[in-house]
Amino acid sequence: MTIRQLVPYKTVLGDGTVVIADRGGAQRALETLTLALPLVSAGRDTALVAPLATAGWARAVTAAARRAGAEVRVEPVLSADFVGLTVECVGGRHGMPVRAVPDWIAAVAEPWRNEPREQADEAALRDAKRACLAGLTTDERWSSGVLRALFGPHHRYGLVHDERVARIAGCEAEDLRPVTRDLLTGPPVVALSLADPADEEAVRDALATAGRHPGQPGHPGVLPAAPRSPLPGQRPVALSLPGGRDTAYHLLGTPGVSLGSPDKFAVHMAWAMLGGREGMFGRRLREGRALTYSLAAFSREFAEAGYGVCMAVCRPGALREVADRTAAVLGDLAEGRFERALVASAKERLVIQNHRALQSGRDVTRRLCGYEIAGLPAADLVAYADRIGRVTGEQVRDVARRRLCIDEGGDEQGERTDGTTGVAVPGQEHGR
Repeated sequence: MTIRQLVPYKTVLGDGTVVIADRGGAQRALETLTLALPLVSAGRDTALVAPLATAGWARAVTAAARRAGAEVRVEPVLSADFVGLTVECVGGRHGMPVRAVPDWIAAVAEPWRNEPREQADEAALRDAKRACLAGLTTDERWSSGVLRALFGPHHRYGLVHDERVARIAGCEAEDLRPVTRDLLTGPPVVALSLADPADEEAVRDALATAGRHPGQPGHPGVLPAAPRSPLPGQRPVALSLPGGRDTAYHLLGTPGVSLGSPDKFAVHMAWAMLGGREGMFGRRLREGRALTYSLAAFSREFAEAGYGVCMAVCRPGALREVADRTAAVLGDLAEGRFERALVASAKERLVIQNHRALQSGRDVTRRLCGYEIAGLPAADLVAYADRIGRVTGEQVRDVARRRLCIDEGGDEQGERTDGTTGVAVPGQEHGR
């Protein structure tokens, strides 16, 4: 596999808008732009309804591009720390270049005003709701109880899936106006990948001319704002959930680290060693007899915090044994009882994931936005593979001891509880 080098170049416009261009690799016909609006200081209702706003924006930008004769792919972006749009289009002589995107986005603040007729507005809102709600069904929904237990009911990381669905389903056009104002209060982050240098310059000029925040002095970037809801104290939590007639879910959630934490790389290594078919969880749960139907283990990092989770699907009668074995595996990791070959294998998988992510303009631009909004330099994203390569088995052991299962007194932390509430928080993947 050819490894494309990521070469980010950052510009801060006079109104505080940050533009980050990835200048690495050969120029390609497909150009990508992601526009991100931070959620760090947004209100709770804004965080709940933001997916509907971005769904409306995506439809409006797509319609504007088509009226201009351009073929584009527009996707809403929803993460735990920002929302926005990703636009992919054909540049140069082969189609409408990415330099036109700011003009399309400029008309998006009120996406329901495209047609003068009230019925047309209602139809557009109804279509946007349908698309939005379909997109909210994620593979992470089963981790609902873990996220609510770790992050609480008030912080945006702990928003309940069913609550978001109900709020969006009942949302009217007038409800979106304060949400839009809240989202557009601060300057955005715009990231470009694989764009022609002339298109890159045109995007910066168009954004500067738009003057969304005239008179606001420039600053070195989007710095993390004070969150409206502080994170609660966190402890590991174990949940048992009914899955159906012959299935049950065992979930073990642990507090994680933020995107900028120096422990992030060791935490990634720990969860890479735990997960996968040949990981520590998989081996222990297959020992003697297969206890689980399926198994997943991973960590996620956000601007302010993160989490790790193991999910095992099993027979209801096997829940107790599955819970005991997963807890024992975390104890083994924290005591350094693992094969050194597992360390090398985990490093290889994480580095490959990182290199694959850098091949996609969509992945690159979204992660550049996420790092900027978290107050981190793009250089941290570039250095990921090198930092993973330096992690030792001892560092994995130490981070597991401090963060996954054992307190200073040596006792297992956490509480067992039933959790049936639904929550879905999109995450930051390993290697990003």
